[in-house]
Amino acid sequence: MNDEILRLRPHHIICIQHYSGRGYDDAFTERMNEISSLLLDGSTVIELVSGKDDVCGSCPNFRGERCLSAEKIDKLDENWLRAAGLSLGERLTWDDICLATLPLFSRPELFRKFCGGCVWYGFCTRVRTFASSAAARR
Repeated sequence: MNDEILRLRPHHIICIQHYSGRGYDDAFTERMNEISSLLLDGSTVIELVSGKDDVCGSCPNFRGERCLSAEKIDKLDENWLRAAGLSLGERLTWDDICLATLPLFSRPELFRKFCGGCVWYGFCTRVRTFASSAAARR
């Protein structure tokens, strides 16, 4: 079991489940690779947060202490949090988060509505998710 607690924004729990080695730039890709590696066994504890999390620091759209798309991203976080039935401040293992979000992946209308404007949307709709892996472990 990994003792590190990762702080993640709600939309990042969706993004990470679609991640497959591509990113905005080398620094972002390296950080996402690190995070993905920590999550492989499913036992890492995740704390759901608003604002800056453990992904944001390597994102080129995050400057200083603020996301350049903060209003849009805050709404995206709110939408995914509500859809998954999760709450800010909640701490769950990665497997538990994946199982909570698994039903969302059979609802493509949510992705179109919430993520349709994202530059990664077309790519994400073709990637197998961590949620599938978590379900297979159980």
